[in-house]
Formats: sequence, C-alpha cells, structure tokens
Amino acid sequence: MFIDIHTHCPPSSDSLCITQGPRNTGDDRVFFSVGIHPWTLGDATPNPSPDKVLEMAIDPRCIALGECGIDRIHRPLVPDAQQIQTFLFHANLAQRLNKPLILHCVRAHEEIIHFRRQFFSAAPAWIYHGFHGSPTLAHQLLKLNIVPSIGPRYLDRAQKDNLQKIFDAGCFIETDNDPMGIRCVYQKFASILEISTETLQKKIETLFRQHFPNCDV
Repeated sequence: MFIDIHTHCPPSSDSLCITQGPRNTGDDRVFFSVGIHPWTLGDATPNPSPDKVLEMAIDPRCIALGECGIDRIHRPLVPDAQQIQTFLFHANLAQRLNKPLILHCVRAHEEIIHFRRQFFSAAPAWIYHGFHGSPTLAHQLLKLNIVPSIGPRYLDRAQKDNLQKIFDAGCFIETDNDPMGIRCVYQKFASILEISTETLQKKIETLFRQHFPNCDV
C-alpha cells in the first residue's frame, strides 16, 4: 500500500490517501482533512466558517485537520494576527477531536515549535507537510511529535545522507499538488536511499498505524 499523507490531486487506486477536502470516490481508502489554508485568507477564495469546519471535521472520513498554519512569505497579504488566530483555531480543534493536524509552515518553524511546546505538547501529531529542512530540524520537530512529510520537490534536490537521516528518524510521504503519483514518489525515494520500495512501504505503514490507529492499512 502506498500511503499519501497529503494530496490535492485525485487519489490513485493503489493508495491510501488523505485528500484536501472530501472526495466522493466510494473508496474506503480515501480519507480527507479539512482546514483553511493561510494563502486563502488574503484573497477572494471563499473559506468555510468555523462551524462548517467543525461539521466536516467530525465526519468519520475526516482523519486530520488542515492544511493550515503560518506562512511568512505570504505575510504582506495576510497579517500575522489573522494567520495565528486561524492556525490556533485548527490546533485547538484537532486537540479536542484527537486528530492529527496537517501543517503548512513557511519560515515559521520557530513559532510553530513554540506553540507546540507551550500549548499542544500532549496533542496528536502535527504533520509538517512539504518539509524542506535539515535532519537537525527534523529531529527537533520529532521530539515534539511534529512529523516531517517529504514530497517530490524535496526529492528533486535531496542528498542521500540527509534523506537517510530523516527517513531513519521517521517521516511521511506525500504528493501534495504534484501529478506524478504516489507510487512514483515512493520509487524515487527508495531509489535515492538504495532500498526496496517494499521496505519503504513497511516503514511508512508502521508510522501511519502509530498516528492513525483507527484506520486500517
């Protein structure tokens, strides 16, 4: 099984995935997350109200909140206070519902670490999607139960030693909005590490069971 922890693309038939928003596929391996992306706070994109987010979040197929978070590059369009307020709404709801949170974080990991350590240390995992940081940062995050998720863009420039350290510590794999497909991402990841795709699958499945114990793999 290829587990795609976060995707905006149509789910593939050979994967268990968490799509951004609900999809009417009829496939019991397709779950979803719900949240307000920080980019959409500053444009005309209609966002669901907090009550609507809650309504969707309690759906059994919704197994995570997000993606949501803080984006410092997007700061000119969306004030810090608005981003932080929206992020904390999702973080509190994820803690209340006992569900992981898909995290969007751009140049704000120190602030995310602060919030996690001070207010959400006992909450379910936060999944740092689109992780591009160093193994040192990955280890720092994992100590706080913030799990990196690696996508195609990281693999395009990944050094084997760094990727190996992150893989050994623990990470998820995602497609995000890349159309290449989750199977291809796994194959590329495994090729860089010079391991079998099956070995990679087993490691990710074990991590998934740890953080999503109510979902069958």
